[in-house]
Amino acid sequence: MFLTVLPPLFGLEGQVIDVGFCTITQAVLVYLGILFGAGYLSRRVLIARKGEAWYQTRFLPRVAPITLVALLFTVMAMFVMKGGEVLRLPGDALRIAAPLALYFVLQFGFGFVMGVNQH
Repeated sequence: MFLTVLPPLFGLEGQVIDVGFCTITQAVLVYLGILFGAGYLSRRVLIARKGEAWYQTRFLPRVAPITLVALLFTVMAMFVMKGGEVLRLPGDALRIAAPLALYFVLQFGFGFVMGVNQH
């Protein structure tokens, strides 16, 4: 959608990029799957051993700052690995950033409106 449908709507040339299924699977597993699995397992194991109250009042407040740092590290690692290409092709980086920024603005706006309507 971001490469073939939207660019022509804005007067840009669309393009198709051939990315293998294994490449996408590997990226999703590394950047999301490992962290999701660790979070799921830590929740299940710690609640089973220590209880829900301990998990909510003791564990989560202590680990919350670490999760933010880990998220920032993951984002930084993704950009560091491709930093040379971003600098070499700034136009392509901006073409990728524009729809992502639009997506996040819409998601935030939708979430905000939904949250305001709940109260």
